[in-house]
Amino acid sequence: MKWYYNLKIGTKLILGFIVVALLAGIIGFYGITNMNIIKNNTTIIYDNVTVPLEQLANISITFQRQRVITRDIVLYSNLEDRQYRADVIKDYDQTIEELVNSYEKTIVDNAGHQLLNILNQI
Repeated sequence: MKWYYNLKIGTKLILGFIVVALLAGIIGFYGITNMNIIKNNTTIIYDNVTVPLEQLANISITFQRQRVITRDIVLYSNLEDRQYRADVIKDYDQTIEELVNSYEKTIVDNAGHQLLNILNQI
């Protein structure tokens, strides 16, 4: 350590700035690396969580429309009106099935698969 005390003040200052710059560089590299990891994880979360939420919301909306049409069928006495509403319900069934199939592709854990199996049993 005696060699350090023998250095001139200018050299000590330059050496101190170099050490601080190296530490700042290491911290910056670490931060940028972790920011890239966070960015990649955010993309994965968006694709596997946010997009499926939209699909689940559309399933719920379509089901509610189906429920309302089913409720209203009893109000119509005309057979043609009832048949039209029944056809609309079948179309909604097909839409729900397509949405469930696209949602199934985004499930990443076993709990999601178990819940989907329960839904498919209903």
